[in-house]
Amino acid sequence: MPVVRAIVESNPARRCVVVSAPGKRNAADQKITDLLLICFDLLDKGLDMEVVYARICERFRGIVRDLAVALDIDAILDDTRKRMIKNPSRDFIASRGEYITGKVMAAYLGAVYVEPAETIFLHDDLRVKAATYQKSCPAFTASMSAGVSPPFRAAVQTLPARSRRAPSPPISMKTGPTCPAF
Repeated sequence: MPVVRAIVESNPARRCVVVSAPGKRNAADQKITDLLLICFDLLDKGLDMEVVYARICERFRGIVRDLAVALDIDAILDDTRKRMIKNPSRDFIASRGEYITGKVMAAYLGAVYVEPAETIFLHDDLRVKAATYQKSCPAFTASMSAGVSPPFRAAVQTLPARSRRAPSPPISMKTGPTCPAF
C-alpha cells in the first residue's frame, strides 16, 4: 500500500481513487470477495459462517497492522459481521470487502469515509441518478456524465484540510466491472 499512497499523492489533480477488496497474494490464496460469497452461501443455507469470516478478519487485521494504521479494525469487522447476519443479501455481503478496504484506505490516506448508500444513487436500470452528481467528487461526476455508468456501488470520501502536503484524493469503492481511471 505504500506504493498505492505514492501513486495517489503523485498527482495533485487526482480527485478520486477506486479501491477493491484484497485479491490473492499467491496462487494458494483466496480473494476476500470469494470468501465473502462463501459466507453468503453458508448464511443462505442457515449454516455458520464464523470459520470463513475469521479468515477475512485475519487478512484485514494483517493489512491494518502492516500499514500501522490507527483504526479500530476489530470494531469494523464485528459490526460488519453483525450486519451481514442481519442483512444476508448477496450484493450486500459481496460489497463488504470494498467497504472495509475503503475504511482502511481512508484511514491510511487521511481521508474521511462516506457511506456509499449516501453518495451513489442508481435507477433500477443501473443508470446513475442526478443526485449522485451533486454529492460525488468532480472527476467522478465528469466521467459519469460522459456516459461511463457501470453497475457498481461506490463510496466517495471527503478530504480533510492539509497544510504540509497535497491532500489525498477521495476514495471510491466499487463492486463489479473495473471503472476507468479518473
